[in-house]
Amino acid sequence: PEKSTLPSAVRGAGPGGAKPAVKRLSYKEQREWDGMEATIFAAEADLEQCRKAAEDPAHRLNAHYTLAHVLFFQGEFGPTREHAERAAAVYDPAKHNPHATGAGQDPGVSCLSYASLALWMLGYPDQALRKSEEALAHAQQLSHTFSRAYALGIAAMFRQCRGQFQRSLWRR
Repeated sequence: PEKSTLPSAVRGAGPGGAKPAVKRLSYKEQREWDGMEATIFAAEADLEQCRKAAEDPAHRLNAHYTLAHVLFFQGEFGPTREHAERAAAVYDPAKHNPHATGAGQDPGVSCLSYASLALWMLGYPDQALRKSEEALAHAQQLSHTFSRAYALGIAAMFRQCRGQFQRSLWRR
């Protein structure tokens, strides 16, 4: 059977399941329907493109990291932690480190750092410090100066907030 291109609200249904009553569309209504149909087809194409991108770990990493970053600055610390940890779960140091991607800082270091900030804001200072130290250890393994500076800054902030001023001093 041929599929009707008319929206169900326009087709209607006859009484007792009889043949549907069809309303003829005006020229203006038909043009609006054509425009909606084109928009639907474009949206379906965009969704398909998004679905394919979601299968790529690099896209998932970037999506979760970006969400963690934005959510943190919106004060949504629970979702920040969740997205930072999901990003860290798909992070592959061989594929996603700044030497391989040309990025400014290592996504693994960034994700661990945002997770640590979220943990701090959620009231878990010990977990936050451990996560921050994990980010710092990862940055040191990479020998990537900017990532190391980023992780050192976050670790120093946690030490200062805990009153551990001597331990917050720069390390070589």
